[in-house]
Amino acid sequence: LNAILGMADLLWETELSHEQKQYVKVFRTAGENLLGLINDILDISRVESGTLTLEVADFDLNELLERTCEIMAMRAHAKGIELAFRVMPDVPSFLAGDPFRLRQILINLIGNAIKFTEKGEVVVEVKRQKPEADGQKTRTLHFSVRDTGIGIPPEKKETVFEKFTQVDSSTTRKYGGTGLGLAISSRIVERMGGQLTVESQVGKGSRFDFGLSLRVAAIPKAGAAPPDRAPLAGLRVLIADDNATSRGILEQMVTHWKMRPVTAADGEAAWRLWEEARRAGQPFELLVTDILAPPLDGLALAQKVYESVERAQAPTVLLTPLNRRNEALGSARPGVAVSLWKPVKESAFLAALLRALGKGGPAKASPAEAQTPPTPPQRPLRVLLAEDDPVSRTLAVRLLEKRGHQVTAVSTGSEALAAIERAAPSAFDLVLMDIQMPEMGGLDATAHLRKKEQSAGGHLPIIAMTAHTLQEGQILEVGMDGYLLKPIDPVALEARLDWVRGTQDERPKAAAERSAKDGEFDEAAALAYVGGDRELLSEMAELLLQDAPRLLSSLRQAADQQDSAALERVAHKLKGALSHFSTRTAFEMAERLEAMSRRKELSEAPQALEQLEQALGRLSNGLAAFARNHSS
Repeated sequence: LNAILGMADLLWETELSHEQKQYVKVFRTAGENLLGLINDILDISRVESGTLTLEVADFDLNELLERTCEIMAMRAHAKGIELAFRVMPDVPSFLAGDPFRLRQILINLIGNAIKFTEKGEVVVEVKRQKPEADGQKTRTLHFSVRDTGIGIPPEKKETVFEKFTQVDSSTTRKYGGTGLGLAISSRIVERMGGQLTVESQVGKGSRFDFGLSLRVAAIPKAGAAPPDRAPLAGLRVLIADDNATSRGILEQMVTHWKMRPVTAADGEAAWRLWEEARRAGQPFELLVTDILAPPLDGLALAQKVYESVERAQAPTVLLTPLNRRNEALGSARPGVAVSLWKPVKESAFLAALLRALGKGGPAKASPAEAQTPPTPPQRPLRVLLAEDDPVSRTLAVRLLEKRGHQVTAVSTGSEALAAIERAAPSAFDLVLMDIQMPEMGGLDATAHLRKKEQSAGGHLPIIAMTAHTLQEGQILEVGMDGYLLKPIDPVALEARLDWVRGTQDERPKAAAERSAKDGEFDEAAALAYVGGDRELLSEMAELLLQDAPRLLSSLRQAADQQDSAALERVAHKLKGALSHFSTRTAFEMAERLEAMSRRKELSEAPQALEQLEQALGRLSNGLAAFARNHSS
């Protein structure tokens, strides 16, 4: 895998035709899928061996569902599927349990539902399963994930929770996967005291259900006060959405806020209702519309509404799936006060309604900042590479030489020491040292060099290269300055080279400051970073979008296991990848995770990981749109 994925990265950086790029994508994806399979096997083995531990932590259920659906929305909307979630009003928001395992279950179930659904919707719902008294410390909640997909034949229902079993098991399989997701989810639910069940009808869809008993947690004292809903009470609002489930969820939310809603299933019906209410002297004060479909879509409806009143007395809140994001970019026009991406989060929806009424801050986003000039090229380095494997050595040499660096390659630790001994003082800026080599390994070679430096003076930076996760203590004990995980990630390698130059993190932080106002994808700055090459930036965006879910999974697993070395390694890799996209929030959260892992202070890691997931979800929206518009 080191050779396959590493050489795929190297080949991707060469001049390739469109057809050749597709071939490289295929075998890179195959390697990533194999890594995913290995991770799933390890996960299921942990569950079945009884080594899976459950944590108990306070969490916000609404926020967990919002962020989970936000992450999954890109996949759903790319297929034209509606993704929605609903939490009943009597479900407490603040609970105590294992939020990481709950999220893992939901991501598996939602991901499966999206995979097996070609049209229609995927809906997540949470409600009270038992009518416990308000004074009781626990609540039994019922979770369901429903889809309108292919369904499960009756003879397959009893086997879907078995390992390596899928509904689509024919020799002409249309859907991928390992057949482990449901098995893992089922066993985690059982460990949490519940049972995962399924109801399904072929051609109509499936519904997966499970119940969990969770302790009610205290409402956090810190944080900003919730927005005042009083300005919404009694207001007439017209809701237009062509999806009945989403329409019903929106209606439920505004009714809970004491508004007076009327709903419509298409733009033409909404316009008729709008005109009838205006002529009757009972006009609507707000319009909430999905972007809908022609002949009268949401933008056209908003324009007609605006033109029907004298002073734009009925602002519009526009709701847009990610797959129609580009259409919404033109929504900075009269009548549209606020745009929101679907699935709609309750907190964001409330804030949007208040902003549209002028009660919650500016409704319009600030204009994009001016494009910044490209970052000047960095000076080349003189690198000593110690690596006995010819494939890994070739990959590292090519990666370094393509970036203009001078490379001296050796095969053993003793050869590395000899090369340093022969060279003039300061002949090398950096040593990249494999750990396992014949004659003398990287750890012994480093210890020998550091001992000599104690008497001779100086400090030559040494970065370990390894296919295994090392404990930070082992690296620091012999005097190494860090490590790179094989296969070598070009972004992580570049971050180490920047560190050697004495400019580590200055460039990504500067780029992040350019997008400080919103913390999202800064297209202009990112393009400047790659010299205006839109195709290159699109390829980079696609790679990050493919890799981010796996990296997040690794981060969650490392956090669950309190593995500071693994957490630091993955956070550093993600931070390096994010540095190229000028996104402040996600980069800073990854940097924070890396720093606390290095200090082995993981008490705040869950909160930092949660914030990182939120920021990545927002960033993914912009990257996905950019990649779709500029892919070759």
